[in-house]
Amino acid sequence: WFKIISLMVSSKYILLGLLIAFQQCVVAQFWDITEPKLLKGSVNSTAEESMPVFSEDSSVLYFTRTLDKSNKFGVSDQNVWRAVRGIQESYDQCELVSSFNNKFNNAVVGISKDGSAMYLLNSYEGKKDLIKGLSVARKNGDSWGKPVEVPIPELDIDGDFYSFHVASDESVILISYKGPATLGEEDLYVSLKNGDSWTKPMHMGNQINTKGFEISPFLNATKDTLYFSSNGHNGYGDAEIYF
Repeated sequence: WFKIISLMVSSKYILLGLLIAFQQCVVAQFWDITEPKLLKGSVNSTAEESMPVFSEDSSVLYFTRTLDKSNKFGVSDQNVWRAVRGIQESYDQCELVSSFNNKFNNAVVGISKDGSAMYLLNSYEGKKDLIKGLSVARKNGDSWGKPVEVPIPELDIDGDFYSFHVASDESVILISYKGPATLGEEDLYVSLKNGDSWTKPMHMGNQINTKGFEISPFLNATKDTLYFSSNGHNGYGDAEIYF
């Protein structure tokens, strides 16, 4: 019995040691992420900057700016801007991307790995009541072609709140909106490239989606980690980032 108890006690301490080691590994992984810092340069202004998307080498930052009197159709317009990385990771030379901006809400939601394709909110059909969706512009030399609609079967967005993220290899589209099977306010859906077309949006299930909202999806380069924001997973406050 003494030997059995000794083995049990030893096993207990071995298990405890493993748990502590595992915990330290997990903490070490999170220590690799630095505290958020304000981006240097003139990219931040008294207006509202949102929806940032970097080029593959991070040399150019595309973002949406609202409440800026320099926007194409005035201060209330929502336009795509770009900033170039300078010395000491500073982003300056901010300018409007004129070929992507019109009187509707404009935003970049993905850039292909080779930089030849830019995905944007669909705001380019010239209709009074636009179909909410996705557009893509292809690069032709040093200039961008006209954005054209990306047809996603059975995508029917009802409401003003929605977002997209397109993977850099152009094989996955993540969509946040209130659609079929939505559990709460907004849920995450995925559409996959199938030859030259896309699959209809598939609900991403109740391990991710909740009775609250899930928004701002982002897929890492190796496509094995999904980041998103949610207010339905009992976090510290309201909307928080999860992976």
